[in-house]
Amino acid sequence: MPTDDDLLAAFRAGDDDAFADLVRRHGGMVFGVCTRILGSRHDAEDAFQATFLVLARRADAVRPADQLGRWLYGVARRVALKARARRERRRVVEAMAGEPDRPAESTGVPENLWRVLDEEAARLPTRLLSPFVLCDLEGLSYREAARQLGLAEGTLSNRLAAARRRLAGWLTRRGVTLPAAGLTVALTPAPAPAQLIASTADAAADPGYSTPLAEGVLKTMTLTRRIKTAATIALVLGLGGAAASVLYAQAVDPEMRRLEGTWTVVRAERSGKAVPAAELKHMTVTIARGKLTVRSGEREEVAAVTLDPTPTPRGIDLRPQKGGGPEPERGIYALEGDQLTLCWAAEAAPGERTKEFRTTPERGGRLLVLARVQLKGK
Repeated sequence: MPTDDDLLAAFRAGDDDAFADLVRRHGGMVFGVCTRILGSRHDAEDAFQATFLVLARRADAVRPADQLGRWLYGVARRVALKARARRERRRVVEAMAGEPDRPAESTGVPENLWRVLDEEAARLPTRLLSPFVLCDLEGLSYREAARQLGLAEGTLSNRLAAARRRLAGWLTRRGVTLPAAGLTVALTPAPAPAQLIASTADAAADPGYSTPLAEGVLKTMTLTRRIKTAATIALVLGLGGAAASVLYAQAVDPEMRRLEGTWTVVRAERSGKAVPAAELKHMTVTIARGKLTVRSGEREEVAAVTLDPTPTPRGIDLRPQKGGGPEPERGIYALEGDQLTLCWAAEAAPGERTKEFRTTPERGGRLLVLARVQLKGK
């Protein structure tokens, strides 16, 4: 049986059948990740296709090729989180229009497990994550997984056991009491539908075909690579803080420019309660030169802005000029066309930002849905 390295090499040489084999081989794992995060089968299918479109366009980025399972796991998680963030923003817009909220579909996986498992698995080092993905999420035998990774079976067995023990400990600390031996049983995904595998392979064979979800992740990956390159250059050249900051800013600036401008506030929440429409009429937000300014009547609040466009959802940190604490206010943002959504809520853990575009009375926070003010003549 050809290895992932063999199939990737064949695909890079123009063999579309080799890519279809990769989709069939890793499809169950990718579909499982997308289903656990999104809950909806329809949304999971969209994320599944986007994940393999990213592979088709970035096949050269998989280094080493024998780590493809781990690479796909990371991309699938990133795609699914982006899809979930878009869905949350869509629900905000529907709520504004008075449309009823649609109940989430059941995945058959314990809710407290699927919420945290992929977050914790993503923390595993590569040497432990790869065996976990191949054996526990893809169902490969020890012999098959060891062959894929170029390891002795004993070494793979030891690493898999270490991964399970570490995951079990992390899950227990987060309130999930399932033992490590039960992870495989609980998370064995339904196989990806044959029709979905076929349509995804066909779509990937068309170099001109893409989806908004795949394009969004590809842009993020490109930006992440630029930031890492800037950091590497600074390290290699021994640049100090100021010079390194310039290189980093040059990588992030294009993202900041996308947010710059004046915005009206179309919806706002504080601690789960909607801000009255009468108050929103007098409120504007301006983003320029690394600062965010909120004006409401004669009152003005100014904060320095720092973006982190690499995670999903993307991060935005504020440091108010007046009355701010030692730590920044960590939030998230999403830009779709001329609509910008911002959310700051209580941290789930020190240093962790919220992952959902919503506020609650218990967690507090602020949510802003903004519309760009179009300049005359544009």
